[in-house]
Amino acid sequence: MKKKKWIIVIYILCFVLAVIVGFRIQTGVKSKKIIADLEVSNIDRVHFSFYSGGITGSYEEDLSTEQTEKLVELMKKVRFGGRVSEEKAATSGASSCYIIYMKDGTKLTLDPGRFFKINHTYYEFENFDELWDEFIAL
Repeated sequence: MKKKKWIIVIYILCFVLAVIVGFRIQTGVKSKKIIADLEVSNIDRVHFSFYSGGITGSYEEDLSTEQTEKLVELMKKVRFGGRVSEEKAATSGASSCYIIYMKDGTKLTLDPGRFFKINHTYYEFENFDELWDEFIAL
């Protein structure tokens, strides 16, 4: 009888673990799919902000239509790796953020850097070295 209880407990723990892992994977896939499906025609506006952490302070602006097109084109080149904890992704110094306001009323927050944040989730930015200068040039 005890053996049967242990088998049930192990089965339940495996099920719970599978649900948690599946949710985390699904959340990552959903964020990456949003980026893959991003179209300029669905965007109302893009707000850019930059904080240097130094004397120059911060800078904000809404991107032009041309800059928005370049951002969407650039986002389609980004290769995302696995999810990263916020602790691992924490950085000091300069940071930039794009808030994309969609025509349907939703918004998408992108925070590119060594690790790439989409809304509240950080990912490995696999081709950071290849694309970073293009983000700066926007």
